[in-house]
Parts: sequence; C-alpha cells; structure tokens
Amino acid sequence: MNDNTSAKYTSGEERLLQEHDRLKLPELVEKMKHNPNYIRMDDTHNDWDNIKKSKLIESWIINFPVPPLILYETAYHKYKVVDGRQRIKTIVDYFNNKFALTGLEVATQFNGCTYNNLPIKIQRVLDRCNINIINVMSDGNVNTEEMAKFVEVLAERYK
Repeated sequence: MNDNTSAKYTSGEERLLQEHDRLKLPELVEKMKHNPNYIRMDDTHNDWDNIKKSKLIESWIINFPVPPLILYETAYHKYKVVDGRQRIKTIVDYFNNKFALTGLEVATQFNGCTYNNLPIKIQRVLDRCNINIINVMSDGNVNTEEMAKFVEVLAERYK
C-alpha cells in the first residue's frame, strides 16, 4: 500500500460501511419475489446439488449456525450478492417446494420432505429462523472504481 492510500484509510477518507440486519426466512423469500436481482437465475454453473441444499435447511432445523449473506449496496436499496447466492437460492427453492430434503445426517426423519410435506411444527421452526445479512456500502467518499476493487477483494476472500 502506498503512502497516499495508507493515509486515506487511517484518516477515514475511504472506508466501507457495514450494516447488520436479520431476516426471517419467509421474509427473504417474499423479498425475492419483488427483487429477483439478488441472484442471477441464469448462473447455474455453480448450483449446489440437493444434498448440499438439504444440509443447509437441516442446519436451521437443528439450530446450527449459518454464515451470513454479504451484500453490496450498489444504490439505495439495490444490492449485489458478494457471498450467499446459493444460500438465497436454496431458501427460495425450498420454501417454494422445488426440492425434497435428501442426505440429511442428523434430522434423517425429514429426508424426502419438501417444505409443504414437513410436519407443521418443523415448518414453524423454519418460519421463525433468521438469516443474518451484512450490507456493505461506501461511506460516500470512495469513488466507484475503488469501491469495485473493494468488493472484488471481499468476494475473493469468501470463495
């Protein structure tokens, strides 16, 4: 880092801001109906298989921690996913009954269940679960080019 860049960070001239939020899983599904730009549905080359998707859903059922979504706010209330596209897609697909759970290791009794086939009590558990969200944004002093670089570096760290 050169002296000029270093000075900008230590003085606080160029910084990223973070907002932390939580959404209930059904709220995320509902938001996706109105803003499908969170994920590019045509980008399927990295899609998780149903076993990996199922294990994510199982994590909520058995109360395991789930990593947060990291979003970059490109404009007011417009976001790009930095990390978590597959988690978002899995949540939306499961709540829309697009796959049945398979390959579960702990809650094996739910293998074969879509969301609608789960016992009501387990549906309610999932309905009350949250996903943490970290929104990353510019403090207003970072130029577009520099912000793009920050987001690129951040995304690389979560690969």
